[in-house]
Amino acid sequence: MNEPVSMETVAKLYKGGHNVMAFFRELNGSQETNTLDAIMVSYDLQSGTYTRALETTSYASFMERFSTAVAALMDGFAPGSILEAGVGEASTFANVMIRMKRRPVRCAGFDLSWSRVFYAAKYARKLNVQAEFVVGNLTSIPSPDASFDVVYTSDAVEPNYGREVDILKELYRVARRYVVLLEPSYELGSDETRSHIRDHGYCRNLRGFAEGLGYKIVEHRLFDHSFNEKSQTGLLVIEKDPPPSPGEQWMGCPICKRSLTPATGHLYCEQCRRIYPVLRGIPCLLAENGILGSKYLEAD
Repeated sequence: MNEPVSMETVAKLYKGGHNVMAFFRELNGSQETNTLDAIMVSYDLQSGTYTRALETTSYASFMERFSTAVAALMDGFAPGSILEAGVGEASTFANVMIRMKRRPVRCAGFDLSWSRVFYAAKYARKLNVQAEFVVGNLTSIPSPDASFDVVYTSDAVEPNYGREVDILKELYRVARRYVVLLEPSYELGSDETRSHIRDHGYCRNLRGFAEGLGYKIVEHRLFDHSFNEKSQTGLLVIEKDPPPSPGEQWMGCPICKRSLTPATGHLYCEQCRRIYPVLRGIPCLLAENGILGSKYLEAD
């Protein structure tokens, strides 16, 4: 059994230029699977790098092309509400929102890392994008069923090889009309892309898994733009028969998925009796963030 690794040790490795997820894969004896802890630690340490990269000409130019194409895609769905699952620093999300012809009324995103969500909210404000951001997990999305017309990802499923089915089920559950995946494509990509995906423990066979779940695929192709040609982006669009319109409250308990009750600055699940903290305005909605407090509402 491996001894726990301190954040101080991992931070030093990151600062020294080491690939944190590769370090954890080697530590855990896995060549292809990234643990959720490894993903969270890696992305948390990277926080701020994507929005800083937008200050460079090459990445800013790519993001303009990429987000324009994604915005045109989203415009075709005419969503009243939209969620980016695994929003990162909102570098894609905010740029898509400002380029849509008609911005959805409800715009939101979540990410596994609190630090990334902090940067997402900061960047969205910079671009004057009104949106809500929370900490959440792709395998247990903190929203009731059918909360958003469109749920999309952009390189968020990427490091989750082995968890593709669980993630697809959650994305589909929370979507009302469409699930849109912009992820590295093992099936459509080049030999170099497939090698890159295997080496980094990235997702694969999303279409096959979606079809196995009985989902309706309406589009599957290589996307128009990929920042890294060694990891070509594929587009997969899944359509649902829309259920009734979603409720007003989209934040839900990550355990039971029911809506949460605001209480003394935090959020409370009356079903699970758990308090979810709100830190600097950011709701922390991972299952492990919940604090059992069956008498919490009595303390008001």
